[in-house]
Amino acid sequence: MKQSIGKISFTKKGITSKILYSERINATLFAFDSQQELSTHESAFPALIQVLEGKMKITIAGKSQTVGKKELIYLPQKKPHAVKALTKAKMLLILAK
Repeated sequence: MKQSIGKISFTKKGITSKILYSERINATLFAFDSQQELSTHESAFPALIQVLEGKMKITIAGKSQTVGKKELIYLPQKKPHAVKALTKAKMLLILAK
């Protein structure tokens, strides 16, 4: 199934998400307005985040790093993590079930 990752809009002071594909792998596209964030949480599954646009601060188990366009970061399962947009940003979240 071919789907476009570019067709998601920003929401002023908000976060928009769109599930692109879901079987054994769940891929979700997010668009964050600047300074919007997903608070600390854990996942039962390992994940990858690819930043498609902008810059984001990603915190995993208390350690933060800035991730920019075309960069990829691995999120281990059952580790607390949070995501904050430092600018308007789009990211692709891929969960392996």
